[in-house]
Amino acid sequence: MDKPPELPPELSEDGGKKLTEAEIQELLRPSLRNWRRQKAARAALSLAGASRAIAQTELRRESAKAVQESWPRDSYHLEQVLWPSLSKYSETVFDEIAEVRLAELGSKFLVRRYTHWLKCTGVSAVVDEDVCLPMGEGQFYVTVQHVIGVIGDSKWPRQIEETKRALFGMLTELIGGHHTENLEKRLRVHLNGLIARWEGEAIRQTSSPPASETNAVVTLIAANAVEIAIPGPSDDTAPKAVEAASAQPGTVATDGKGEPPWKTVEICFLDAEYVQVTALGQVKRLSYAEMGFGDRRGMKVGDRGPNKAWGWLRTFAEKRGTIDLPERQSAPAPKGSWDGDRQPKSSHEVLIAERAGAAKARAKLQVAMKDLRRSLCSHFAIKDNPILFEGTCYRVQFRIGCSPSYHQ
Repeated sequence: MDKPPELPPELSEDGGKKLTEAEIQELLRPSLRNWRRQKAARAALSLAGASRAIAQTELRRESAKAVQESWPRDSYHLEQVLWPSLSKYSETVFDEIAEVRLAELGSKFLVRRYTHWLKCTGVSAVVDEDVCLPMGEGQFYVTVQHVIGVIGDSKWPRQIEETKRALFGMLTELIGGHHTENLEKRLRVHLNGLIARWEGEAIRQTSSPPASETNAVVTLIAANAVEIAIPGPSDDTAPKAVEAASAQPGTVATDGKGEPPWKTVEICFLDAEYVQVTALGQVKRLSYAEMGFGDRRGMKVGDRGPNKAWGWLRTFAEKRGTIDLPERQSAPAPKGSWDGDRQPKSSHEVLIAERAGAAKARAKLQVAMKDLRRSLCSHFAIKDNPILFEGTCYRVQFRIGCSPSYHQ
């Protein structure tokens, strides 16, 4: 429904009593309310952006793999097989919506209104306007179609025919069918359970002042001024920062008048899970969870290990602060005899074949850099962009590297 419902035509004198304006508005009020809710839910769904498109690819791939590993014999078993991938997709999209919305609100807003928006609009966007959308447009319907296409006309194993019947049964299920309704109820409960975590994130954001309003004094770190001391087998001392004799640390306010704030930050990876961070004149040894890079999909943040943003931060450290864009590769030459199926392609088709893979990789890298920027700005409370795009690569604004122990 792309526009609000129109007023019904006035009744003629022969058709009966003419409705008053107030009576017409009263009749249309439920439709207008549903239209506004649907419009708000679609606007919320658009916040997921490229992350949603990437999650859709993972949803279809994981669903097809799960079905082919278990070959469910009926629709109830099939529902359980598809649930992990559908719930993971819904959680990914919901988290992206909640995170983008929270970033847009800044630091001055009512937490109660934010959580109410998540419950009424955010959950509805994922469940009603994405996963369980009827008329063949929802991800549930599209995923089942994809699984049927992947199975194709295979005749093995024996139970494959039962699996196909279960899939076609879900595909032809009418609106409001048992499996659709059950999936909708389960997803609502699952996503409502995530709101408490985002409520905590909102409370933390409103309680901490923005970086532009603070005049914190930081210690400048001169080039090559910090060296990591790694304990040996017989040395039980913790890693320490050793200042070089030639380094002369000074102080500057982070209000933009002196050195850019990110230039005063240094991150050194001690191993795959711990870093040494130098900022605000202090040196700390932190884990990925303490820096806010824990995977949020588990029962507790970080119990599934670090998230993908932490992996990209490690990549920056290993490559000394720079990540190059994926290069375009030439399309592979056709193999086999020349026949009707291997006619010469047009220049436009060749160009698409050459650049499709690189374009997809660049899109994923762009989304990854966006998530990494958000995590770094949130931890260090600095609004300036920590990662710059320089045409052919991404480069960090701060010092980053690995200690000798990282490669051991």
